[in-house]
Amino acid sequence: MGQQRQKRKPFEVSDLDSDFNPYYNELQNFLIEMHGDAMNAFKKTSSQKRTILKLEVGNLKTKEDFEFLTKSHLMLMYR
Repeated sequence: MGQQRQKRKPFEVSDLDSDFNPYYNELQNFLIEMHGDAMNAFKKTSSQKRTILKLEVGNLKTKEDFEFLTKSHLMLMYR
């Protein structure tokens, strides 16, 4: 009636040896390239985060200075 499937050979770590798999080096190079891209993206994101934090600190200082000047101006007007 139905066909029986052939039993597969159990997987062994030695099956991954680069001599038996012509695509191993390509996969390894691809992973190395992806790791490099990820590291570059992380460095860029980290740098941008530092820049944003510096700008936020500057913005806060400017806001505080503006509030001080506004209060000083009001005090001078209502003397």
